[in-house]
Amino acid sequence: MSAPGLLERMRPYARPAARRLRPVVRRAAGQARSTVGLARLCGFVLALRLRRRRVYVLVAGAETAPLRTAARCVHFASGLRAPAELVVMDYSHDPAAAAALAGAPAGVAVRRFWRDAAPDGGGATPRYSPHTAGVPEPHPGALDRVWDTGYYRAGRPVMTVTERGRTTVVDHYQHGSMPSRRDEIDERGRLVRAVDLHPGTGRAVTHRYLDTTGRCWMSVWIDPDGSFGRAQRHHPATTEFSSLRTAQAEWLASLLETERRYTVLAVGADAVSLAEMVGAPYRSVRTAG
Repeated sequence: MSAPGLLERMRPYARPAARRLRPVVRRAAGQARSTVGLARLCGFVLALRLRRRRVYVLVAGAETAPLRTAARCVHFASGLRAPAELVVMDYSHDPAAAAALAGAPAGVAVRRFWRDAAPDGGGATPRYSPHTAGVPEPHPGALDRVWDTGYYRAGRPVMTVTERGRTTVVDHYQHGSMPSRRDEIDERGRLVRAVDLHPGTGRAVTHRYLDTTGRCWMSVWIDPDGSFGRAQRHHPATTEFSSLRTAQAEWLASLLETERRYTVLAVGADAVSLAEMVGAPYRSVRTAG
């Protein structure tokens, strides 16, 4: 058989093979770019260490991928013996996020906005024990049935408990089938945030951050599109902010002003925006998947 005839017979098989290989090639190219980027990052961190500059690895947003990248950055800095701190702005009850924070190397300080920005420290003792629904907040009336995953009355949920690895989410119901409030408990078993939910749609309306005494020290209003709206800090004095990011920028500026020689590694677009709001010297780090 001639070469052109052979090629013609192979054409129907070549196209599906090419389609199958395309994602493999893209994945390999992405890994190569990631490897080159990490090598450059190591060189940059080493240069900062030689210049005796502290490294602040900044991450913001609820996505887990930037947090994983930030944790990798502090591991690099720790391995190169560069003084580093991990600064996390937004709480997430995603188990992967809690695992990434738990994996920070020893000796690297991890600063969390929802915990360290609170006047008395963040996170209240919940009215029930995490990892069990055995001692809930008392409700009026007799409960028909007790389950490990929550409490139900007349076939309707009163409170449901969802274990998410190291974290716990507790949904409270008042009327109907939609929850009215969600309590978010961190890996320490502390209630760090209460989320008020729209009774009709279930979307988040307000985030209320609690301190160790159980007071709400900051409220954040959520816009209908899900983005952060205005914020108000209630303690030690009432202060209005145009957005949560503005409040976080104020806290970040107070954190950085104690250090004379530093550089911020901003992981992701939200972290870059915060670094620019503060006016801090920074380098943008691309998020790895």
